[in-house]
Amino acid sequence: MSDVAISVVVLVKDHEQHIRPCLDTLHWADEVVLVNDNSLDQTLAIARTYPNVRIVDRALNGDWSAQMNFGIEQAKGDWILQMDVDERVPDDLASELQLLSQNAEIAAVEMLILGTFLGKLRGGSPTDATVVRMVRKNCGLFDARRVHARIQVKGKVVRAKYLLVHLGPFPDAHGYWVKNAFYAEVEAEHHARIGRHMPDTLAAGWITYVFKPCGIFLQKYFLQGGWREGLYGLHYAMARAIGYYMVYLASWERQRGAVDEIEAYCKLHGIPHLDKNPSDTLDS
Repeated sequence: MSDVAISVVVLVKDHEQHIRPCLDTLHWADEVVLVNDNSLDQTLAIARTYPNVRIVDRALNGDWSAQMNFGIEQAKGDWILQMDVDERVPDDLASELQLLSQNAEIAAVEMLILGTFLGKLRGGSPTDATVVRMVRKNCGLFDARRVHARIQVKGKVVRAKYLLVHLGPFPDAHGYWVKNAFYAEVEAEHHARIGRHMPDTLAAGWITYVFKPCGIFLQKYFLQGGWREGLYGLHYAMARAIGYYMVYLASWERQRGAVDEIEAYCKLHGIPHLDKNPSDTLDS
């Protein structure tokens, strides 16, 4: 057995606003491993004031999954809890995780996450999806996805009763679309790397481009009770469905390759399109 019972792994990069509140809720952990991606603000200076914090440096390079697996490998604990820096562990969850870590029969703990969407609390309902966040050492690593990776567990998984609190990630509609556009591009890159083929005809595309996003809407609005929240619940379910569609659209676009029909039209009709070398027309 390790001298350290529970390690917490957190990825950081210039998170000075979040790091102290995050670490304040991890005082109970035997070790907090901060995987630092070239932070330039006060994040590390603040972190070094906590006796249970250990900092390791590694560039993220756009691969969240590989960064988390690196952190898990660096951790010394018998158990590893994965957290984002904008998440908080309430005392009731901390006590429950410490208790569950003593159970030799389980390999991982999944939990509900309480967050926000457009400033309103979301999550925590028994019908919401759970996420594995704590795993026994050598019983699981993250799958090879750059974002939205999940821990692949070998062994029994139990569900925590208490909630993990997430301060984000979508305080307003603009932030939601910006982050989902980023996720869509990263996922499209992942699909291209693993050779996942997107349907390229209307007949073949109905399931991916229509039925799957509609399934997400039905899940969020009906199965998970969004209908109880009136217009807000409708907006949430629709936004989540469109977020999935954005991934498929970005993947299909990358697979199809660049197309610019307006450029061809302009050339055909003698209409100026774009100045490819605008600096050539400037006086030196």
